[in-house]
Amino acid sequence: MIWEEINTYRVQNEINPFVVFEDSLMRAYTKRVAEKNINIFPTKHSDSIGYWCNTECLYTNRTEGGLNWEERINRIISNDFDSYVKLAVQNWINSPSNNHQISRKDIEVATIYNLIIIDHSKKSIRFDATFHGLSNEPNSTFDNNYNYYLKKMKEIPKSLTIECPDCGYIPKNFILFFSLPMSNYNMGHKKLMYIKCRKYMCTFEGNIIDWIQLQ
Repeated sequence: MIWEEINTYRVQNEINPFVVFEDSLMRAYTKRVAEKNINIFPTKHSDSIGYWCNTECLYTNRTEGGLNWEERINRIISNDFDSYVKLAVQNWINSPSNNHQISRKDIEVATIYNLIIIDHSKKSIRFDATFHGLSNEPNSTFDNNYNYYLKKMKEIPKSLTIECPDCGYIPKNFILFFSLPMSNYNMGHKKLMYIKCRKYMCTFEGNIIDWIQLQ
């Protein structure tokens, strides 16, 4: 929710929104920072900015007692965190240094980790929000040990083959298309042609997309 709220603010200021909510290594780091800070006040910035991330914003809201105690608890139980979202983002907007961080044009990958601690005996609520962003600039981390785009690139298939998904038969291109019935050539571009596997005992029949296997 905070991620979307920051994006709304960026768009209003003619800055491209974040394109990726990071949920891997950087968010694991954000979680560690948040869990360490939840036990102290004021919170402390981490000492690893430039390794796992390029920007960091912290926010804490503490309330105790009050006539609307039950109302605040009921909103939390109902997963209504809108007031906390607006408080956190507005606090960062009002702070020149934090505003600079959430408004950086080179930050396209960002993540948020939030914690809420409720102490019923003291009627206290503590809300912590931790924001981290990763620059899209080359070698953005000190030792370049983490780059979200490089990580995702490793997950992209490196090659493809024309292969029967049932038996694994890899035909030569001319053999593959020799298996097309003449009626297919009369269909023009109305639909994808069906191709039968020519391997003995295999009964697979599918269009060219079915035959493409990513490696």
